[in-house]
Amino acid sequence: MVVTVFGWTWEPDCSTGHRMTPQDILDVIMANYSRSQSPEKPVPTLVEVTIQDIVELSVLSNSVTVDFWFSSIWHDSRLAFSHLDPCRQNLSFDDNFEKMLWSPNVCLVNSKSTVIHRSPKANVLLMLLANGTVWLNYRVRAEAPCEMDFTYFPIDSPTCSLVFESYSYNTATVAIDWLKNAVTLPHHTLSATEYHLSGVRTFKHVEYYKAGEWYRLTAEMSFHRKYGFYILQMYLPCYTSVIISMLGFCIDIKALPARIVLLVNSLMTATYQFGSIISSLPPDKKLILKREKLTKRLEAALRDPESSNDGYDPAMDVAYQEKLIRELTTSFIDWGIKVDRICSYAFPASFVLFNIAYWRHYMMQT
Repeated sequence: MVVTVFGWTWEPDCSTGHRMTPQDILDVIMANYSRSQSPEKPVPTLVEVTIQDIVELSVLSNSVTVDFWFSSIWHDSRLAFSHLDPCRQNLSFDDNFEKMLWSPNVCLVNSKSTVIHRSPKANVLLMLLANGTVWLNYRVRAEAPCEMDFTYFPIDSPTCSLVFESYSYNTATVAIDWLKNAVTLPHHTLSATEYHLSGVRTFKHVEYYKAGEWYRLTAEMSFHRKYGFYILQMYLPCYTSVIISMLGFCIDIKALPARIVLLVNSLMTATYQFGSIISSLPPDKKLILKREKLTKRLEAALRDPESSNDGYDPAMDVAYQEKLIRELTTSFIDWGIKVDRICSYAFPASFVLFNIAYWRHYMMQT
């Protein structure tokens, strides 16, 4: 400790060691100390969080499990010991000494479960600075709730919150606030099984209860899903099947075996339905009338071959049937070629436009 008075600087000689032992200091400062009385009203308390690891983000329970340290920092002038031992900067204690002091009792109020790590003793640090500042730190594992919306799966972005309050004291006794650097993240990327932590946002507001008003601090963690797996396992096979099915429009309509092989390999049910629709489409109207006329003449010939002959030559009828079949076949092939030509442009263009609109809409949401 350095003291400056009227330009004269005095620094204690610490070469001989400390003047008092920690136990002697405690005996003095705790002689008239009462943990039931707060240092002042309200007591300014700063809260800080250091995230160690994201253990799990569960979509079944809508929760995230996090390992982190959180600290509560406040000033209690009754615990100052700089006048007793100027050479000692701080004293460190475990959780046993914490039970002897007044504390703002800052805790997680929205966690489903919270456990203080033990390895093997409880990971609790209480540091007492020379000016009376108290730094209380816990290393905990907490399961906190999350808000999940799967509308944009697999590009969804769940948010999870850690909410801190003074459980025992309202705004009249304790005024909690975030430290300047409220949340500290490690240098490496934090990630759960399918998500990675994209950012943390902190804010403060007043919560109203029947017992009064409480300050509430919230650390909101935003996650993004790792959608590379879904691109490779879902989108890419589907896109490949759709693109392969479009190659059928480039194959000649007479090459039926090649079309069938392509349809089977692409595994597209819609393409099978398209083939069945083509085979069931009716021919041209004029051809229908000719077919009906031919059917009537054949029925009349079967009923009364003599009366229905009327100079009718069966050889000519066979030739007419062959001509009709050729016309039907030619008309069907020409119609199929036109449909293939239109579809070879329309289907890829509509597929590209659909994907542009689809991905633009989804990526804007992220």
